[in-house]
Amino acid sequence: MKRSLLINLVLSTFLFLGLATGKLSAQSWEPTNGPYGGNISCFTENDAYLFAGSPGGVFGKGIFRSSDHGANWISVNSGLSPVAMGKDISALGVSGSNVVATTGQGIYHSADNGDSWAISAYAGQYYPTVFFGNGNDLFAAGTSGLYISTDNGITWTAQNDNFQGITPPAVPEIRSMASNGTILYAGTYRKGIFRSTDNGLSWFTVN
Repeated sequence: MKRSLLINLVLSTFLFLGLATGKLSAQSWEPTNGPYGGNISCFTENDAYLFAGSPGGVFGKGIFRSSDHGANWISVNSGLSPVAMGKDISALGVSGSNVVATTGQGIYHSADNGDSWAISAYAGQYYPTVFFGNGNDLFAAGTSGLYISTDNGITWTAQNDNFQGITPPAVPEIRSMASNGTILYAGTYRKGIFRSTDNGLSWFTVN
């Protein structure tokens, strides 16, 4: 009996060590070659390119791009506002072939993977901190609530009138978004979680 218990203990130990080793090797990390010059607040990818956004207010360094999985990075800020906070990047997203970025001076979009940027039409008081793509639509969310673009981030329309328990002109301060099948979810500041089954036209609490 003691021998059987000892064998089981030894086998269990080897199994634990094997699983632990496999888990550690699967979660290993290595540094990339940059980008240098700023913190990184957000990532997105488009085609073969990886994009990284640098925040920092007036010290923001803008957008960096890598075509080799982060081995090398270049700055791609042509067309972004040159004034204060024009390179303060808080969110990146992709819609269609456009890359979309929130800067301290507005939302910008690029149709050539960051080689050039153009300002988008956005009327919110505060710039969004979250982009979320759902089919052909791109949502922008933040302190000014929810906005939607159906033309790949070029123009934006407010979509804040139908949040359960929130009466306009008040808007939800949205911190995160997700989807599960055809259902959209919005996580808010102090208002809990909202759910939409009609692509964001109406929202109901699920708290």
